Amino acid sequence: MRGKKGSGAFSVSRSNIDAVVKYIKDQEQHHKGFDFKTEFISLLDKNDVEYDERDLWD
Repeated sequence: MRGKKGSGAFSVSRSNIDAVVKYIKDQEQHHKGFDFKTEFISLLDKNDVEYDERDLWD
């Protein structure tokens, strides 16, 4: 995938909607602890998504 631009998507099950709503409401406070890149990589790792970090950022 090197050299190609792309996109990504995550879905959420209905059983997790309340947690997602809470996350969105608390997002500003949540991100005071760490930046977007750190959280995004954490999500990829948590969900066993294979990636090359060189492909993630421009």
